[in-house]
Formats: sequence, C-alpha cells, structure tokens
Amino acid sequence: MRKLAAERAHAVLACSSLRSEFRERLRGGVEGLRYVYLRATPELIAERLSARSGHFMPATLIGSQFAALEEPECEVELDAGRSVEELVGEIRTRLGI
Repeated sequence: MRKLAAERAHAVLACSSLRSEFRERLRGGVEGLRYVYLRATPELIAERLSARSGHFMPATLIGSQFAALEEPECEVELDAGRSVEELVGEIRTRLGI
C-alpha cells in the first residue's frame, strides 16, 4: 500500500475492518488512504452469502460480525444493495478517480 501511495496509484483493498482500531492500523503511514463504507443489513449479507459456493464464512457468524462492527466515518458511504456498476461509478465520482 505504501508503494502504491508513493506512486500516487489507485488501488482497492477490500476487507471487513470491523473495528476502528483495525482501520487506523491500515491507515497508519499510508498518506491518502480513503475508506468507502458499503452499508448493508444482516439480511442482505445472508442473502448474498447463500448465493455463494465455497465461501469461508458460515452464515451463522453474520450476527456476531454485525455485533462487533464499529460503524466507520468514511469519505464515502453507500448502500451495498445497489448494483456493482452503480457502486463503482459512484465511488469513482466521489473519490475523483
């Protein structure tokens, strides 16, 4: 991440980072790192998870994951129920990339 930041390149890192402590750790030393929060309901996540095959996370953990979530304050916050195309377009527009 630091190498990409030094090159002023754009990259996407997808992760849950449920706690603010984890997000701050990721941000540490990476100038220009910005977060996008895709807000979702447990029901939406369960629906999407059931449509996947071979996913590592069992649906039984969804409740505990939401319980552990410390909602972030992000540069961009969007509804995860939108299509991928809509999300990508909005993210690019809002981040200017």
